[in-house]
Amino acid sequence: MSRLIVFAVVLMCLGGCGVQPPDRRPERVVSLTIEQTPTGARDSVSIEGVSISGDELVLDLSHGGGCAEHTFGLSWDGSFAESNPVQARLILLHESYDDMCLALLHEELHVDLTPMKESWREQYRREHGIIELRFADSTATARYEF
Repeated sequence: MSRLIVFAVVLMCLGGCGVQPPDRRPERVVSLTIEQTPTGARDSVSIEGVSISGDELVLDLSHGGGCAEHTFGLSWDGSFAESNPVQARLILLHESYDDMCLALLHEELHVDLTPMKESWREQYRREHGIIELRFADSTATARYEF
């Protein structure tokens, strides 16, 4: 009987104690790097979803791997393309460290967009605005309003 109770508790915990499936990685916080020429690797990665909450960009990503820890970054050249609204082109950096494993992994990246907002405010001398975010090698877009 006591084995049955232990087994039931373990099953309940697995279902509701925050255990993630093996292909879902914990969220990561990365910085927005402002540089003319990105210096990071651009290994294969897919942007599955994009959202913005306040000044935070959230990217839902998928990529192959599973045998090495991958690193990510987001690069912006510091410029705005003149349109209505203005646009900023971002480059997602991904270093897989030659991970040849075949698991499909999912990552959630969180990026603070405050440096971009401050740059916009300085350039356009206004407090509130909109920036259309475009991602290199992807059709994903996001509308950053502040």
